[in-house]
Amino acid sequence: MVDYIIKKLDITQDSFVLDAACGMGMYTVQIAKRTGCRFIGTDINMAYLEQGRATAAKFGVAEQGQFLFYKFGEIPEDVKKERYTHVLCLSAMLYAHPILDTVLQELVGCW
Repeated sequence: MVDYIIKKLDITQDSFVLDAACGMGMYTVQIAKRTGCRFIGTDINMAYLEQGRATAAKFGVAEQGQFLFYKFGEIPEDVKKERYTHVLCLSAMLYAHPILDTVLQELVGCW
């Protein structure tokens, strides 16, 4: 799946990926490891974020990005202003259904 995402989205070493609702960051870390891209992963579960940080360190990509605590609809301007080349939100849209319009507008603002 990771190789498919990388190929389909043309993620390269020059990419900067925002993974909203990244969970434990498994996709984020593997994409960064395989491409060398920079990343930011956001989630509302602190335990998941800690796991993401540990996994990033284990795979040698911790210096390429960070995992931050934010929930849908509350990503601060300093994170959004980075102008990412790619914005991922794998599977998490199911949980955003009540505020889907807000979430989609917020994510578009990161692009």
